[in-house]
Amino acid sequence: KITGGGSGGTVAILGRRGAGNAVRKIAKYYRQKTGYQPAVISGSSPGANIFGQLRLRQS
Repeated sequence: KITGGGSGGTVAILGRRGAGNAVRKIAKYYRQKTGYQPAVISGSSPGANIFGQLRLRQS
């Protein structure tokens, strides 16, 4: 999935366990073709959950 606020600067890949080798190959290919070294970030974070929840009630 390409994401990133309209810039198309982020590609999110959801893979299976052990898919790291394939992701590294893609990053290497990208670097060879563009000259740019991509940042590969793996794992997850609390994301929006860190801020808690807000329940809105309709009146």
